[in-house]
Amino acid sequence: MTLLDEFPTLKGEQIILSEKLHMDYSKYSSPIHYIISIDLLVQILGMKTHALFSNHHKEGAHLMDLSQTLLESLGIEVVSLDKQLVILTMPVDHRTRQPAGFLHGGASVALAETAASIGSILHVDPDDFNVFGIEINANHVKSKRDGLVTAKAKPLHVGRTTMVWEINIMDEHHDLICISRCTVGIVPKKKQ
Repeated sequence: MTLLDEFPTLKGEQIILSEKLHMDYSKYSSPIHYIISIDLLVQILGMKTHALFSNHHKEGAHLMDLSQTLLESLGIEVVSLDKQLVILTMPVDHRTRQPAGFLHGGASVALAETAASIGSILHVDPDDFNVFGIEINANHVKSKRDGLVTAKAKPLHVGRTTMVWEINIMDEHHDLICISRCTVGIVPKKKQ
């Protein structure tokens, strides 16, 4: 049995499974190292991740709609998700350039904060907590006119109320384009 046999609605999608998903992996024949790109569990933010794969919620589970979001607008895609490393990509094109034709620093900052926020939600139960970027800084060290940039986010501090992430944004040649640090607040959801 494969993952797609059990969840046929995921055919054609790539998935990464982490301990956050609360699954028994032993019944799958191939190693569990799938990579997410279900237009990202990117909106893992606010999504009940474990519900997507729980035996009780196979049918009718859906991801948040990314249409008309900043992530869709900038073309941000997930390469891999892990508590210790989140990797996202973003094209350098008409959506992410400043008027002079170079990658806009604000687009790099949006990519960095997205990576930090996604990484933070992997450390908490999204049913009980929201995560919000509360501070970010960025040093833009090299310009870029086209192609693809890749953000790699690693946690420097994982606390109960805040997390601090370092995000390196590199080009296809592994040259550093931007280095950023983002502090993320962990806020309990109000019980209704």
